[in-house]
Amino acid sequence: GAMPARGSRPPGAASAESVVQLVQDMDRPLRVRRLNLEGWSNGLDDACLLGTLILRCPSLTCLSLAQNGLTDEAVFSLASCVRFLQESSGGGLRELNLRGNSLSPDGCEAVARSFFPDVSALPEAQAARCRGPYALDLSSNPGVGDAGAAALAIELKTQGCLGSLLLEGAGLCAAGFASLAVAADGLVQLDLSRNSGASTAELAALLAALGKAPKLEALRLSDVLPKPARGGTPGGPSPDAFAELLAGMLRREDSRLKQLAIAGNNLSGRSTQLVLEAVRQGGCRLEELDLDRNCLGASWKGAESRSLVELVNWRGQGPAAAPDEPAYWGLRSCSLSGNGIDDTAAALLAEGLRRSASLETLRLSRNTIRDRGAECLADALRDQRAYLSDAQEPLRRSLSPLTCSGDLAEAQRVSRSPGIVELWLGRNPIGDRGLEALAAAASSMPELNAPWGPWGLSDLGVEGHGAGRRGTNALRRAQSSRVQLMQQLLRAISGQCPPTEGGGAPPTLLRVAGLPAVAPEDEGLEADLARHWEEHYGLAAWPARGAPRADDLEELSLEQEVRMAVAEREAQDVAETVDAVEVATRDAPGVVTVVAPDKCQSPSWLQRLGLPSLWRDPNAPDALDEWYNEEEPAPSKRGSLKPGAKRGPPSASEEPGGA
Repeated sequence: GAMPARGSRPPGAASAESVVQLVQDMDRPLRVRRLNLEGWSNGLDDACLLGTLILRCPSLTCLSLAQNGLTDEAVFSLASCVRFLQESSGGGLRELNLRGNSLSPDGCEAVARSFFPDVSALPEAQAARCRGPYALDLSSNPGVGDAGAAALAIELKTQGCLGSLLLEGAGLCAAGFASLAVAADGLVQLDLSRNSGASTAELAALLAALGKAPKLEALRLSDVLPKPARGGTPGGPSPDAFAELLAGMLRREDSRLKQLAIAGNNLSGRSTQLVLEAVRQGGCRLEELDLDRNCLGASWKGAESRSLVELVNWRGQGPAAAPDEPAYWGLRSCSLSGNGIDDTAAALLAEGLRRSASLETLRLSRNTIRDRGAECLADALRDQRAYLSDAQEPLRRSLSPLTCSGDLAEAQRVSRSPGIVELWLGRNPIGDRGLEALAAAASSMPELNAPWGPWGLSDLGVEGHGAGRRGTNALRRAQSSRVQLMQQLLRAISGQCPPTEGGGAPPTLLRVAGLPAVAPEDEGLEADLARHWEEHYGLAAWPARGAPRADDLEELSLEQEVRMAVAEREAQDVAETVDAVEVATRDAPGVVTVVAPDKCQSPSWLQRLGLPSLWRDPNAPDALDEWYNEEEPAPSKRGSLKPGAKRGPPSASEEPGGA
């Protein structure tokens, strides 16, 4: 969703003061593990309230204080709370988001010192549990600067833990890039996007250090090259020089990089070729590549354009090299939006997609793809699905209860990829023929006797297309076809004679950006099918795409905790049923009169003692009337109580048996 403006609270959200007061009144700590307080604070006073709330969450693993306008003074107050939480939980807080605040280098140092646990002096067993990684997000804090980056690097290096530093748009220049090389050994993720002040020497020093980083998995360097001034040249490295530096880092055999983002750096086809060839030659296990907003379209007819096609079709190194590493089959996500890709380039890219064993997400928005390019991509989707279906036959045999081969080694050599399930083509001038081809490729009707994917697209983006009603109607029919398939599968596996073969991941709905959202009843069908699928196929079933993890389902949000607290408080306020009540008389406080039980069980009996106006019918007869009327039946002297009337109990001389 959209990020709220600084200092604003989410729509419909309670104020920080009311929530903190409610939490303080609870007699137990909160069980929240993920706490999102984005946009709650407006200054130091609210920061103190937020600190109070944080201390009530001893099991916290993820905390977001983004877009709160926090300054150093407020951060100093919160840092002590974070330190106490880390020390008491043994470094349990793993993610801290301070994006979009107003921190200076001093605030960065205070946050890093309290957030990153000191594992250098701990015993080995305890240090292993506290080593991390710990993710600190200080993006969109332009006051961080070079001094703040240096402080973060020193703290991470000194503490000895693994960390992720997200510093997008944090005002770093050349010295800031170079200072981060100190902490390269402990970095798991590094995001320096939108910091365009690096020079060639400092960038070379940083990339050389990152090339030796044994734990680095994600590197984001989008929009880091200075834009050329009008009529001049950029002050930093050229795109080709930047690509050569990056390629030198990626060629290392010990590289374990999984995510690389180099969008918006004006890279040409030749520059991209250097990077992609280094990826294939080195040891990195790249899964996500972001090349948005570069200049690849102008060079797709050249020889260097084959590099990306080969990377898309690249099968990687197969199964995991180590027991604790997942199997690796190649690139899973590729972003090429805003690159001037036309029909010719799309057709060339489709050639690589036909036999891709790993690619699942392809982003081609804001290009110049028309009907012919869309048709080539649609044909490639069908070919990839057929290729994966044939390639996964050994896996089906090993998991099927009837034809189980027991050859687990053979099953591990097979990719479990569902093929491309996300295709984003928004803001392309695609016409009716192109949308019809995509709709046909999205339709899937496999054999129901042994249902097994791949099932085809689940997310398709075509907003801003150039088609008419014919193309959009074809997409709607494809959506209806997917719903009918899911209904048939649900009836089959929940019927009296369910199929004994099949498995894998269940199909999902086809969601099309640019068309109305799917109906709630269809979302219910999707959830029901996923549940029955897992129950029926057991070990042969894979989780549905986008399904929440079991740990996420067990987690409680702050809203759920507050609702539970309100329910607990309301339950305590409900009056319990009583048989009698002792009332001290006003005239003789030493005498206690026992009011008789309520014979007619009127709801106003006990409440009319002090709050008659809260009930619908305060004139209803009850045991209290009988008690007043017992000694003096004359209504003129002892009538029943009227609403709001105050009558004292009988005097001591009027009590039965005397005073």
